[in-house]
Amino acid sequence: NTESAIASIRQACTTVLRPGTGLVYFPDAHRPKPGRIEKYRRAWAEKAPGIGDWLRHTCPPYSGGIQALLAGTAHVPRRVINVTAGFNRPDHTVFDLPRLHRATLHMEVSDVTQKIPTEEGDLRAWLMEEWKRKNELLGKWKPPQTKVA
Repeated sequence: NTESAIASIRQACTTVLRPGTGLVYFPDAHRPKPGRIEKYRRAWAEKAPGIGDWLRHTCPPYSGGIQALLAGTAHVPRRVINVTAGFNRPDHTVFDLPRLHRATLHMEVSDVTQKIPTEEGDLRAWLMEEWKRKNELLGKWKPPQTKVA
């Protein structure tokens, strides 16, 4: 449950998070394979109207884990860095890795300087807007023949 997750994270912060350490979190949770993305587009159509128009390169973000992390680390200084990375070729499975030789890896790295919402509905809306932006960015990096329909 959320309360025990927050308590566990808060406890871990006292022993694990020291100045200079980091925590990496992936809110989309799954490798974005074309079939999986299509499944999410259908499944999320009602709870996220319009998602089918932009969800092309990632799986949708989940807000529960990041909400627990934000609440569990609220008492310590933290810095949130947002990373978007993508190749200019298909990279959906481990079998695509050999074809990535001489591919271009694009990255966008930025500090999240605005306050990230912590209320579940507001956080979910913020994440969806951010993932929409990420999908647009990834679409610019991929040539037309590698875009997911």
